[in-house]
Amino acid sequence: AYTGMSGEERIRLTVPDRVRDIRIDHKKVLSEAYANRSDAIAFLRRELEAKRDVSKAKAENGVNATLTARAGFTNSSTGFSKMYQSPKDQQVVQLEFDIPILDWGRSKSRAKTAAANQKFVEYAVRQDRQNFMQEIVTEVTLFDMMKAQLDLTRRADSIATEKYGIARDRYVLGKLSITDLSIAFQEKDQAKRDYIFVLRDYWKAFYRLRYLSLYDFEQDRKITYP
Repeated sequence: AYTGMSGEERIRLTVPDRVRDIRIDHKKVLSEAYANRSDAIAFLRRELEAKRDVSKAKAENGVNATLTARAGFTNSSTGFSKMYQSPKDQQVVQLEFDIPILDWGRSKSRAKTAAANQKFVEYAVRQDRQNFMQEIVTEVTLFDMMKAQLDLTRRADSIATEKYGIARDRYVLGKLSITDLSIAFQEKDQAKRDYIFVLRDYWKAFYRLRYLSLYDFEQDRKITYP
């Protein structure tokens, strides 16, 4: 159902002999991650919110003024039907002042708390940025390791397959025992399994980088959906 197939089609799985050489630089991954990921935008938002709270706490220490304006129509009548006949304009402007006389140091305490929270947020954001960057560098390193390992296991698979072919021919000629042929067969199967497992890990690492950066490094473009 997930593939959109009816179930009547026959699926034949094949193992690719070679995989396209994809080169990924950690600087490119970082730049795309900062440009595309909401996590990166959240770093700046958290810093701005903490700075806003400090400014708000400092502003509330002194005189606060509130200006309110209302405009509309008003009328009164003994009957409901006459209330909307010839309404009068109503315009009200209200200015309120809040002057603290004695707050027992609460305003100053709020300002200090906001400043301390700002420092904490700045430290937390720096740490999160470092973790964000370290995760990407680690994943790029893992991808490079999987790419090198993939090349080694592909060669080992090719050698094991060739070795089994030679062993089979020698067995047919009566120059090799069934035990040695069985060993060659097991080595061939193990080499194939190793190659498939590394191939799986290679593509997992590749798509992990796609997820972290929202960028398709194979097509060299940003990931977009209709």
